[in-house]
Amino acid sequence: MNDNEKSLLNRLKLKLTPLDNKVKAPESLSAESIFAQIESPKPKAGLSLKKRVFTLSTAAAVLIASVIGISIINAGPKTNSQVVVTEVKKYTAADYKDIYKAINALQQNDMREGYKYLYGGSNGAWDDVQIEAAEDATASFAAQAPTADLSSGARQETGGGSGDSSSTNIQVEGVDEADCIKNNDRYIFYFSSNYPALSNKIAVFDAQNPKNLIQFEGIKLTDANPQNVSMFLNGERLTVVWSEEETVQSSSSTAATIINDVLGKEVITPDISFKSVTKAAVYDVSKPESIKLLRSFAQDGYFYNEARMVDNILYLITQYDIYNTINKERPETFVPQVRDSATGTQAKPLEPSCIILPPNVEQNSFVVLSAIDTVNLQKSAETKAQFGGAGTLYASKQNIYLMRSKYENDTTKTEISRFNIGNGELRATGMCTVPGYIINQFAADEYNGYFRIATTAEKYRSDSFYRSNNMFVLDATLNLSGSITDIAPNESIYSVRYQGEKAYMVTFRQTDPLFAIDLSDPRNPKITGQLKIPGFSNYLHPLEGNLMLGIGQDADEDTGRTKAGVKISLFDVSNPEQPLEKDVKILLSDYSYAHSAAAYDHKTFVDLGNNLYGLPVIGEKYDENNYEKNRITSAFAVIALSGEKLEQKALIQNHKDTSPLSSYYPAGIRGVKVSGALITLEGGTIKATDLQSFTELYAADIK
Repeated sequence: MNDNEKSLLNRLKLKLTPLDNKVKAPESLSAESIFAQIESPKPKAGLSLKKRVFTLSTAAAVLIASVIGISIINAGPKTNSQVVVTEVKKYTAADYKDIYKAINALQQNDMREGYKYLYGGSNGAWDDVQIEAAEDATASFAAQAPTADLSSGARQETGGGSGDSSSTNIQVEGVDEADCIKNNDRYIFYFSSNYPALSNKIAVFDAQNPKNLIQFEGIKLTDANPQNVSMFLNGERLTVVWSEEETVQSSSSTAATIINDVLGKEVITPDISFKSVTKAAVYDVSKPESIKLLRSFAQDGYFYNEARMVDNILYLITQYDIYNTINKERPETFVPQVRDSATGTQAKPLEPSCIILPPNVEQNSFVVLSAIDTVNLQKSAETKAQFGGAGTLYASKQNIYLMRSKYENDTTKTEISRFNIGNGELRATGMCTVPGYIINQFAADEYNGYFRIATTAEKYRSDSFYRSNNMFVLDATLNLSGSITDIAPNESIYSVRYQGEKAYMVTFRQTDPLFAIDLSDPRNPKITGQLKIPGFSNYLHPLEGNLMLGIGQDADEDTGRTKAGVKISLFDVSNPEQPLEKDVKILLSDYSYAHSAAAYDHKTFVDLGNNLYGLPVIGEKYDENNYEKNRITSAFAVIALSGEKLEQKALIQNHKDTSPLSSYYPAGIRGVKVSGALITLEGGTIKATDLQSFTELYAADIK
């Protein structure tokens, strides 16, 4: 190996090794495997070291380009303030050739970006050996592209109970959201990936008598490693959704075997192909001691907890990334597949008429959206896909909006796709782009035929950086109706909450401005008032009587640095021109660091009734003089609202404090109200607590 070749190999190692933890690649495409093949003392016949480097790293380059693309999408500036509307119908695929062409074009571009990143090429120019090696690798992988069959499984969710039980905290009334815990007036369904005994099953409990909780056998999902397991509970139907990875051993075709035997030429192929598949299963849970599977469904792509249920219809959204090499003669290698027990057991690629190919796509993936009836089990699911990747989901009872960041002309924008979901059908009805990026699903809202969205915009110049925030109101055709721009210069949006014709926005840099926004005139939205206080709220929760809770952190008014503890603010928004902070409660204020999952996952926040509210908290305490005294506390906090005052009623722990020296970090406690009692679950434990005296009623390990 000469000096130039060693330099090339070292450059490759520096680029690939750190990405092993960022890109989920087949074992054969891991950095370790690639280096082993490149440095092999018995090189592949006819391949020089230099050519081996480029051949084996071709697929890795594509993966690197994917990471680069994701990084670009999530970073970025925004300049112009116009809303651009795209006509959806003209971008529906005519045939599989259209789809292949779009994917192949993006893959070739990604590959070139990967080469430039790996080898320092400029303007896409490489020497003949590099280009020849890339072509060899592409042809070789395409010849051996394996297929994967979809297998069964999955589940679904449901909302809430009566006054004696709690329900999932959702954004839009009548639109249920997937969660890892569901309950009705009697039963609890729970999943925890942090406890080995529950790593592939749903635990089921009878909580009719909180002093004696009964655990049933539960529901085993799969022998594989299920990820992002979430549920819907709808009457006597439990729907479970999860992702798992399917791997398929590649096998050479007969033709390739003959070529190898006669010519003695080895074709380099990946040993393993992989893809993520998301599964949904509908169960009859009317008799928890004997649960029955009613329907199974599977679709390509990874599940990011983006699912909704409206009127018994599950709307399932996944992102299908195209990592494997595609073959234009085999649509199953580049088109998302679905399998529905209502129509058979065979996995089928989507028809071209169900696929949208927007222009200027940056991400080599599909967003796949299915509507699955959980009551009419014989009705086949309807599935659509759109090239360009998934994003943040907002759903009303009429429409689903998919919002993803897009980097274009040195600016970050949010691309919005709208699907009508009437009668369990899916119709792509509009697409537009607005400046800036969104913080989460609460940045969006639909009201009286208008769609409102709050974004943060950033401008980069060679010598400066500028950030501001916007509120856009779009009409039924997704054209701009009205807007407010340049809100809170050089601050970022931390939370948004809409209430009919009003919206509340929290921004932060050093102090926490809570903006009250009047949206009653869609053509002329306006800020009516603001409140500046230290700290910020990541989540806003409306209460009765023009009150609102804010969950976040306190901060120093002068420096903007966050302080210890979880900050609970009580806002009075009865006067839009002068919102007030009526009270503040700091939880775990004596800890070095504390946070609440409710700040970024609203479903962990629970309305317990009778002006009681619950949320998980974790505190970390450090002793600089004695490391042995360091502790981590995980608890479920109960807050009471009395008039305009907040009171901490309890900190309920399922586990004792743990030391940072321990390998165990709190899994995150969850709480629900069933049969009038607070039931808390964390990892492998369950506990019942009286909601008046806050004394323990029952505690046990989960089997």
